[in-house]
Amino acid sequence: MPNYVEIVRPYELNISQRQISRTAGSGRDTVRRIIKFTIDQYLHYDQLIELNQTELENVFGSHKNTKERNANVVIPDYPALAKELAKPGVTMQLSWEEYVDQYKNSDQVYYRLTQFKKCFWDYLCQHSYTDIIYHKVGEGVQVDLAGERFQWIEQDISEVIKGYLL
Repeated sequence: MPNYVEIVRPYELNISQRQISRTAGSGRDTVRRIIKFTIDQYLHYDQLIELNQTELENVFGSHKNTKERNANVVIPDYPALAKELAKPGVTMQLSWEEYVDQYKNSDQVYYRLTQFKKCFWDYLCQHSYTDIIYHKVGEGVQVDLAGERFQWIEQDISEVIKGYLL
């Protein structure tokens, strides 16, 4: 949680927002938002110094619980989505598009792509999801590309050649 007084005081002393961000330990967007709010509300350091931390939080109203903000969002069925993800050709993007299609025309709020992927990934990490790859013997080659590049000796010129798999 930002220290509002530490942000407003240097601003009134004409210190740059970037420097305020460094000294206060808050992000530049947070500093910018707090300064804009104090300007819009005609607040000054002298007024803010008289308030305790709870009153400052009430004035700025930025310390909202994320669960309260996301209370009306429709939560996807992650166990079913994880089973679908194991099928060939199914991606998180495709799963999100199907999820959106269910709620797009209703008044219900749904996750955007980035939040959907984050929450889905968190679910998969918590529930030890592993993708099972089914294949026929000799049908394809699976290569671990970590480490050094492949190399071989070209017989005609007796030279070691390094290459990549495409």
